[in-house]
Amino acid sequence: MRSFFLILVGLTAAGACTPPSNDGAGTTEKAAQLPTESISCTVPEAVQARVPTRPVAEEWYETRWVTDEEGSRVPLGVGHVHYSMRNPGFDMPPGELDWLRSVNLPLSPAPGQPATAWITMGWVVRDGLDPEPLRRADQVETGYEDFSFIVLEAEGDWLKIRYADDDIDFAWVPACALDEGPILFDFTRWSDWLTSGDISPLFFRVGAPDDLFAAPDENSEHRAIGQDYHLEPIEVRGSWMRVRLKEPSDYCEFDMESDATEGWVRWYAADVGPRVWYFSRGC
Repeated sequence: MRSFFLILVGLTAAGACTPPSNDGAGTTEKAAQLPTESISCTVPEAVQARVPTRPVAEEWYETRWVTDEEGSRVPLGVGHVHYSMRNPGFDMPPGELDWLRSVNLPLSPAPGQPATAWITMGWVVRDGLDPEPLRRADQVETGYEDFSFIVLEAEGDWLKIRYADDDIDFAWVPACALDEGPILFDFTRWSDWLTSGDISPLFFRVGAPDDLFAAPDENSEHRAIGQDYHLEPIEVRGSWMRVRLKEPSDYCEFDMESDATEGWVRWYAADVGPRVWYFSRGC
């Protein structure tokens, strides 16, 4: 399998995009206004002419699962770019909006260079290649049939985002494109998303449950976590997360006794991103 990566880019010149934080403790971020003289996010007529006249074929709903044996090794990076609550009609589930077919994103070979490809009207249109459909199966599910672009890195002005299942090509997109086009996006770090209180409790997605530590220090007192458990996040400090461990898990259970213990777990690793995940569809 090959892996496509999309990198969302912003500029630091006066009036350009505000660079996203890279301290691991950012909040939902959106790009500022990008000067029109810097980078255009309007799909050129030549690109529009190459978009197939037929609509992108309907596909079964499918996203990248990250909790099975293969998916647990998928790098999830530092966060995700997702459909924004700032969009009109946000109360309609994004899955029904099928917003991937409304995305306009310019793809450049390097920051500041002209776009050599575009994501538009559900197609990836590249120089010298036939247009290809943009697939939901290459995104990660972050809610009930809600999907997001994986942000692998946020460094300075750039967001490096995975958008297709191909590991040869990389592309750069202005971060201000998050606010351009018919669909608005937000960037949210996993450290904020997983501690927001809006998702279900957490569990380890990679291998067996890790240990519970008395402090955010591998040399601190620790004990093993059993197989029947869940984690309720309290705070994040770098790669450590303070949690309330419930054993056995009483998530979606009634009239069940469960013991609660507070401690620390290693929630993040550089190679896979979050080591913990959640039930994106609830119970």
